[in-house]
Amino acid sequence: MFCWNAAYYRDYEDAKAAQVVGDEYEGTRLYRPLNGLEINNLTQHTQENIQRGAEFITKAREIFVYCVSMAFNDDLKREFDAKACVEICDPLKFIQRWQKALPPEAHVTSGAIGDYQKYVCRRVSYYHGHDLPGNVWAIPDLITTTKLKRFAYQQEYRFAYTKTDAFRFENVRVELVDRKARPAPKPEEHFHEILDLGDLHDICRIHVINP
Repeated sequence: MFCWNAAYYRDYEDAKAAQVVGDEYEGTRLYRPLNGLEINNLTQHTQENIQRGAEFITKAREIFVYCVSMAFNDDLKREFDAKACVEICDPLKFIQRWQKALPPEAHVTSGAIGDYQKYVCRRVSYYHGHDLPGNVWAIPDLITTTKLKRFAYQQEYRFAYTKTDAFRFENVRVELVDRKARPAPKPEEHFHEILDLGDLHDICRIHVINP
């Protein structure tokens, strides 16, 4: 299993700038209300509205992800220029083998600040930029498994892990921004890892896609 980190997908630029594989908000939860952010100044007892968005940013360079889809349709075949795909026939066994193949550091879940899990696998949830982030903003693994609504058609299921404290509660950077263009890529933050899940012929099947 070849896993890029979230920073790679954040910076990946698709052909024709379509954002099919790449997502400039990868590893970030966006909150941009339609009428702007309401800001309360507690020292001056004032309130104002600013036309900016809040971004809750994870340590994307330290989070490795592997993405699959719950769908198998012509739109995905065409957009990903697929030549073949692998069907996972026994998801539970696949997940168990993935967990077993994770690096030892990803299984260490306790720390001085409290216990937290360093790996997750779940269906991706989709949201609008103006939706209230609820508790998601403070939970990096939830940020990692949520994406903007425009990607909902991909019906993604995601495997993610970290070897650091990147999934620790509230381990995010908060910024107020007004994006006019996609941020410049940071190739020095791009890393990948390969997990050895062993022979998968008993639980997976290859489909060759005819041109």
